[in-house]
Amino acid sequence: MTSKYPPSAAPHPQKVSEVETQGLDQEIRISSTALDVRGALQQLESTLLECSAPDDLCERIEQVMAEVLNNVVEHAYSNHSDGEITILFCYRNNLFRTVILDNGQPMPNETIPSAQFPDLTGPKSALPEGGFGWLMIHSIASVIKYTKTQTGNRTYLEIPI
Repeated sequence: MTSKYPPSAAPHPQKVSEVETQGLDQEIRISSTALDVRGALQQLESTLLECSAPDDLCERIEQVMAEVLNNVVEHAYSNHSDGEITILFCYRNNLFRTVILDNGQPMPNETIPSAQFPDLTGPKSALPEGGFGWLMIHSIASVIKYTKTQTGNRTYLEIPI
């Protein structure tokens, strides 16, 4: 399988600990399809609005979550619809915290892709199709951690106001 994730520049990936998953009292479970991702994003937005999360925070959370969840569907599950994704989250004290769990393929080198801007030099036909998503995620999330466990992948994010 060829991965579209850019190589990571992080020398020591941060791992998701059990402590960080405590207090994540909201849960959404979906299949690994683009349609289910859209439904999860709508459900997430509704929950955040019920918690009186500011509109600009909701927009940033939706951008990050859409990118992460679509990456899980496209890369971890290679667009196979039989995978499961679990989203655990909470919004408290002006901070959105989430863990995304899946059983798909691990990230390359079992680490979060870097925030490195893709190489845009060369002919127009050679420009990268992707590679911008993780740059955006790094620019919005204050904490990003990833762990490959015996049961799957765990991606942890924090997004402050």
